[in-house]
Amino acid sequence: MTLDPALLPWADKIIILVLAVLMFAAARGPRAAIFPAPGPRPAPTPDPGDLGPPDRPPVDPAKPPPVTPPVPPVARTPRNTHIVATSFAGTNDSTNSKTSAYTGKIIDSSKPGFAFPKHLSAADRARTARAFWNGKTVDGPPEDVGPWYDGRPGWPIDPYWETGTRPRAETDNRTNRAGIDLTPGAWRALGHPDPENAKDFIDWDWVDYLNTAPVPVPPVGPAQPPVTPGKYPVPTGENHLKVLTNTQCNDLFGQFTYSNGSNGDIHIDQDWVAKNIVTIEIPQLAKFKVRNVQCHRLVAPWLVKAFAEIEAAGLLGTILSYDGLWVPRHINHNASLGLSRHSDGAALDINANWNAYGTLGAKRGATGSTWEIEPIFAANGFACGRWFGWPNLPAHDTDAMHLEFCGKAMTPDGSIKTL
Repeated sequence: MTLDPALLPWADKIIILVLAVLMFAAARGPRAAIFPAPGPRPAPTPDPGDLGPPDRPPVDPAKPPPVTPPVPPVARTPRNTHIVATSFAGTNDSTNSKTSAYTGKIIDSSKPGFAFPKHLSAADRARTARAFWNGKTVDGPPEDVGPWYDGRPGWPIDPYWETGTRPRAETDNRTNRAGIDLTPGAWRALGHPDPENAKDFIDWDWVDYLNTAPVPVPPVGPAQPPVTPGKYPVPTGENHLKVLTNTQCNDLFGQFTYSNGSNGDIHIDQDWVAKNIVTIEIPQLAKFKVRNVQCHRLVAPWLVKAFAEIEAAGLLGTILSYDGLWVPRHINHNASLGLSRHSDGAALDINANWNAYGTLGAKRGATGSTWEIEPIFAANGFACGRWFGWPNLPAHDTDAMHLEFCGKAMTPDGSIKTL
C-alpha cells in the first residue's frame, strides 16, 4: 500500500503523540494504574511528612487523635424565682441592724452577703447563695436572719426555699413583701443603681444545687386516659391505701444519714439528696405562684400524672392551698418524734387550713375538703392521712391534708396493685 504524500506530516504527528502516551504510562506504573477496574478508589495513604495547612501541627500516624472532653452538665435553673429582695446592713442602718445574728459582729456591707428568714444551721451557713438580677449574678454567704420572719413571737421562721412555697411576706400586709435581703455589696455587684436602698425582684438558689447535674425522672409507662369523676372508688376505712413502714420506706426511697438542726429540722446527707431529689414543674400549682416543686425521683412522675388527672376531672378548684412537699424534718417539727415522710420527698400537704392535724378535717363537699381528689391520688400511689389511726378516728395523728406516696395504687375495682 502506498501512503498519500499529503498525509505524511499528519502521520508523523500521530506517531509522536502515541509515543508520548506510552512514555507517560511507563512513568505511572502498570496499565491498571492508568485504566483501573470499575469500583471505588482506595483512599490515599497519608504522607507522614505532610505538614498540612500552616495553622495545623504535623500529622503523626503513630499518635492517637486527641480526645474531645465531655461537655459538663448544664447548670440547673434557680428554684426560687421572682422573689422580692431588699437591701440590708447599709450605711443608713442602725448598728443593731448591721450586726450579724450568727457572728455578733458588724457585717461588711461592701462584700456580697444574704439574709434569709430562718436561723440557718452551721452546715447551711457554710453554703454559698447565688442571686440572679438583670442578666447578672452574684455569689455570697448567709450573713444574717431576715427579713421579717426571724423567729420572734408573731414572726415564725419562713424557710420557703425548703418547702417549695412562696414567701409569707408576699401576703403579709405588715411587710414590704421581701423574702430575702442582699447587702449593698451584692446589689453593687449586680449593677443596681441604688445598692443602699435597692428593692427589686430576683431569682436565687444555692450554688451547690445549681452546679449539680439533674437526676433523671423515670417514666411512668404508657400515658393513661384522662380520669373522670367516679372512675375510681373512694377509699374507705375498710379499704384504703396504707403508708409504708420505716423499713419499706428505706427499701423504696433509699436510707440516708442526717443530723438534727433547729426547730425539729434535719440536715440530710447531700449525696443522697443529689441522687434522689429532683425538681419538677407542676403547672396546676401556678395559681399559688409555685413554678417548681422538689420531691423524690420515684414520686415525681406519679405526682405530675395525679395533678394532670385532677385538672382533667375538673377538680382543680377544690385545691385551695399548696402547703409544701420536701421538708427534711421530724414529725410535727418535734425532734423527739420520728422522721416525717416529707424528709424523703414522698409526701405533700394540701388545704392545710381546712384539715387540721388530729381532726377529721373538712367534710365531703365542704370548702377545703380533700375527699374529692383523694381517689385520684390513690390511683397514682398516694395514701391519705385521713385514715391514720383507723378505726379509732379521729386519732392524734389523723391528717386529712397529708398525701403520701406508698408505691401501691387503688384500681377501679377497689383492689390494690403495686406500681
